[in-house]
Amino acid sequence: MRPNANLQNPIDRLLSAADQALRTVATRHHAARANPAAPVDTVELSEEERRLSAALMRVNHVGEVCAQALYSAQALATSNPKLRQHFLAASAEETDHLAWTEQRLEELGGRTSLLNPLWYSGAFVIGLAAGKLGGDSASLGFVVETERQVEFVALRLRAVADADQRQLPFEALGHTLHHIRHQG
Repeated sequence: MRPNANLQNPIDRLLSAADQALRTVATRHHAARANPAAPVDTVELSEEERRLSAALMRVNHVGEVCAQALYSAQALATSNPKLRQHFLAASAEETDHLAWTEQRLEELGGRTSLLNPLWYSGAFVIGLAAGKLGGDSASLGFVVETERQVEFVALRLRAVADADQRQLPFEALGHTLHHIRHQG
């Protein structure tokens, strides 16, 4: 279920954000779009390569969890309905990324971080504080920084991509963040 950007009642928006938090950290995710790694053949990895790939994918997954929290908090914090819609759209896109990274972790015999509720909570508090204390411009600054973090993870994933070709599509995951930055 996608959060409703038109909720005007602060209590309704808060309950929607709580629902989103539970769905992010306590459920299995299902992508609305095809997994970009699906057409890539699986190669046999050494145990060391498999562990490294799983560890990097777990970091990638944590980043997606934190992005969900940031967008949810910033959608809650903004009074601009158009900007709220953009944050919620970015959050919905992250659901696909969560599903894809979870799928890859399973393929590698890995697991998601046991600290995901903590990561989500911390990112939510930071996003809410930025949105409330700094306003929409601070929230958009976090969006830009999130893009930079995604680029950093992509560089790390590229380091193992020679051995694990199924990591390549994850380094190229696009975000709707540039739309928020340019349309917000």
